[in-house]
Parts: sequence; C-alpha cells; structure tokens
Amino acid sequence: MKVLEELRQLIKEPEITEAPFQTLLGKNPWVFGGEVIKAAELRTIGTSDQVDIPIIRGDGSMVVVELKRAAGTRIHRMDHGYPTLGSEVHIAVQQAQRYLYELDRSADTLMLKHGFDARRATALVVIGVYPDLEKDEADKFRESFRIYNSHLARVQVTTYDDLLQNALRLVSLENSELN
Repeated sequence: MKVLEELRQLIKEPEITEAPFQTLLGKNPWVFGGEVIKAAELRTIGTSDQVDIPIIRGDGSMVVVELKRAAGTRIHRMDHGYPTLGSEVHIAVQQAQRYLYELDRSADTLMLKHGFDARRATALVVIGVYPDLEKDEADKFRESFRIYNSHLARVQVTTYDDLLQNALRLVSLENSELN
C-alpha cells in the first residue's frame, strides 16, 4: 500500500517527469500485474533506444513498459464534438512500436543470450490520467480509449489512474486470499 500511495502522489503532480515513475515502478514491477516474475536487465535495445522498464513474464515473454508523464500530459482532444485520444498518445505508441521492431530484429541474439522470445514481446504505454469530463463525455472518452486499444496488436495503452486501480485490485485480491 505504501508503494501505491507513493504512486498516487506522483500521479497528482503535473510537473513530475517520467523519471520518478520509472524508479518507483522499476523497483515494484508487481504493479503491472500478477504475471510478472521479474524486471529484466535489458533496458538497452538497438543502438540508441533505452526501454523504461523491461519485464519478463512467467511464460518467458517480455513486456516493454514505456512511461510518459501523468498529470502534465494532455491525452485527449475533441474531434467533431467527440472526445478522442490526443497526439501525445500516438507518439508514445509509435515509440513503443519502434522498441518492438528492435526486439524483433534482435530476437535470435536475445534468445541465445537471455532465453526469452522477443518475437512474443508486447508493450505497455502508461500515459496521463483520465480527463475531467462531464459524465456523458467521460463515457465516450473511455469508449474511445477501448476502441483505440482494440485496434493495436502488440501495444496496449493505459493511464496512471487505471494502473493504480488495477494494482489496488491486485492488493485487495492478495489480502482477501490471506484472510
């Protein structure tokens, strides 16, 4: 709960860059879900790219986590009166896609050196928080978010508030199993 409270405080700060998130979440990869077994030492891929948090799952596949700013990032815009995802989300997704491309190119080497199949790698982009919209518009924006993710093959986009809610649910499930 201490980790989640620290995450909650970071999320609220509009001037916080991705570095404090990277430090906190890199030390606590369990926040990304129960299937994570360890954070990998595989931050550098390609010649100039550095992954924020590389995670190896229990099935031997990799999740590349790309962190962007939370409260200081505008993730929505209006298009013909309908709330949609903003350009910062698209740019972050393209960055994650470049990481996956580099992993695909290095798949044979990574299998030999580190024992995981990079061709099964996926990416998780964590960016922004849900905008403060009227109920009807908020519902439409969440639907836009769902539609956007449903059309991506190897990249998933989530917000910091959804990441926090999922981690709280994970802790709650863990606590209920202990009792």
